[in-house]
Amino acid sequence: MAAAIAGSGAGSVTTTNPDQLQQSFASASTVAAQNPKVRDADHAAAQSSFLDGANWAYAAGIIAILLGAALVFFLFPKHADEVRLLLRLRAEDADGQRSSTKRTAEVR
Repeated sequence: MAAAIAGSGAGSVTTTNPDQLQQSFASASTVAAQNPKVRDADHAAAQSSFLDGANWAYAAGIIAILLGAALVFFLFPKHADEVRLLLRLRAEDADGQRSSTKRTAEVR
Protein backbone atom coordinates (compact mmCIF):
# COMPACT_ATOMS: atom_id res chain seq x y z
CA MET A 1 0.00 0.00 0.00
CA ALA A 2 2.81 2.44 0.79
CA ALA A 3 4.14 2.00 -2.73
CA ALA A 4 0.69 2.67 -4.19
CA ILE A 5 0.32 5.83 -2.12
CA ALA A 6 3.83 6.99 -3.02
CA GLY A 7 3.14 6.33 -6.70
CA SER A 8 -0.14 8.24 -6.66
CA GLY A 9 1.62 11.60 -7.00
CA ALA A 10 -0.09 12.94 -3.89
CA GLY A 11 3.18 14.26 -2.50
CA SER A 12 4.49 13.69 0.99
CA VAL A 13 2.24 12.40 3.74
CA THR A 14 1.82 15.03 6.42
CA THR A 15 -0.63 13.19 8.64
CA THR A 16 0.42 12.16 12.12
CA ASN A 17 -0.51 8.55 11.49
CA PRO A 18 0.47 7.17 8.05
CA ASP A 19 -1.10 3.80 8.97
CA GLN A 20 -4.55 5.37 8.92
CA LEU A 21 -3.91 6.74 5.45
CA GLN A 22 -2.74 3.34 4.23
CA GLN A 23 -5.82 1.64 5.70
CA SER A 24 -8.12 4.20 4.10
CA PHE A 25 -6.43 3.77 0.72
CA ALA A 26 -6.56 -0.04 1.03
CA SER A 27 -10.25 0.08 1.92
CA ALA A 28 -11.04 2.31 -1.06
CA SER A 29 -9.05 0.04 -3.37
CA THR A 30 -10.89 -3.03 -2.08
CA VAL A 31 -14.32 -1.45 -2.56
CA ALA A 32 -13.37 -0.22 -6.05
CA ALA A 33 -12.15 -3.68 -7.07
CA GLN A 34 -15.31 -5.39 -5.79
CA ASN A 35 -17.84 -2.97 -7.22
CA PRO A 36 -17.13 -1.07 -10.48
CA LYS A 37 -20.27 1.06 -10.04
CA VAL A 38 -18.93 2.42 -6.76
CA ARG A 39 -15.56 3.04 -8.42
CA ASP A 40 -17.23 5.01 -11.20
CA ALA A 41 -19.34 6.98 -8.72
CA ASP A 42 -16.27 7.75 -6.61
CA HIS A 43 -14.38 8.84 -9.69
CA ALA A 44 -17.26 11.08 -10.79
CA ALA A 45 -17.55 12.58 -7.29
CA ALA A 46 -13.81 13.27 -7.14
CA GLN A 47 -13.87 14.85 -10.58
CA SER A 48 -16.87 16.98 -9.69
CA SER A 49 -15.22 18.10 -6.47
CA PHE A 50 -12.04 19.01 -8.31
CA LEU A 51 -13.93 21.02 -10.92
CA ASP A 52 -15.97 22.80 -8.24
CA GLY A 53 -12.72 23.80 -6.56
CA ALA A 54 -11.34 25.04 -9.86
CA ASN A 55 -14.47 27.13 -10.42
CA TRP A 56 -14.09 28.71 -6.98
CA ALA A 57 -10.45 29.46 -7.76
CA TYR A 58 -11.43 31.12 -11.05
CA ALA A 59 -14.08 33.17 -9.27
CA ALA A 60 -11.60 34.28 -6.60
CA GLY A 61 -9.11 35.27 -9.32
CA ILE A 62 -11.71 37.28 -11.22
CA ILE A 63 -12.76 39.07 -8.03
CA ALA A 64 -9.13 39.88 -7.21
CA ILE A 65 -8.56 41.28 -10.70
CA LEU A 66 -11.71 43.42 -10.51
CA LEU A 67 -10.76 44.76 -7.07
CA GLY A 68 -7.27 45.58 -8.34
CA ALA A 69 -8.68 47.37 -11.38
CA ALA A 70 -11.06 49.39 -9.19
CA LEU A 71 -8.21 50.29 -6.84
CA VAL A 72 -6.07 51.55 -9.73
CA PHE A 73 -8.98 53.41 -11.35
CA PHE A 74 -10.18 55.21 -8.22
CA LEU A 75 -7.01 55.71 -6.14
CA PHE A 76 -4.23 56.27 -8.66
CA PRO A 77 -3.89 59.71 -10.28
CA LYS A 78 -5.48 60.33 -13.65
CA HIS A 79 -3.20 61.01 -16.61
CA ALA A 80 -3.51 64.81 -16.47
CA ASP A 81 -2.82 64.83 -12.71
CA GLU A 82 0.19 62.58 -13.21
CA VAL A 83 1.62 64.83 -15.92
CA ARG A 84 1.22 67.90 -13.65
CA LEU A 85 2.91 66.01 -10.80
CA LEU A 86 5.82 64.99 -13.03
CA LEU A 87 6.29 68.55 -14.30
CA ARG A 88 6.23 69.90 -10.73
CA LEU A 89 8.77 67.30 -9.58
CA ARG A 90 11.06 68.05 -12.53
CA ALA A 91 10.88 71.76 -11.71
CA GLU A 92 11.71 71.05 -8.05
CA ASP A 93 14.62 68.83 -9.12
CA ALA A 94 15.92 71.53 -11.45
CA ASP A 95 15.66 74.16 -8.66
CA GLY A 96 17.43 71.80 -6.27
CA GLN A 97 20.25 71.20 -8.73
CA ARG A 98 20.68 74.93 -9.36
CA SER A 99 20.88 75.70 -5.65
CA SER A 100 23.33 72.87 -4.98
CA THR A 101 25.49 74.08 -7.90
CA LYS A 102 25.52 77.58 -6.39
CA ARG A 103 26.54 76.20 -2.99
CA THR A 104 29.31 74.14 -4.55
CA ALA A 105 30.62 77.19 -6.44
CA GLU A 106 30.55 79.31 -3.26
CA VAL A 107 32.50 76.74 -1.32
CA ARG A 108 35.30 76.61 -3.90
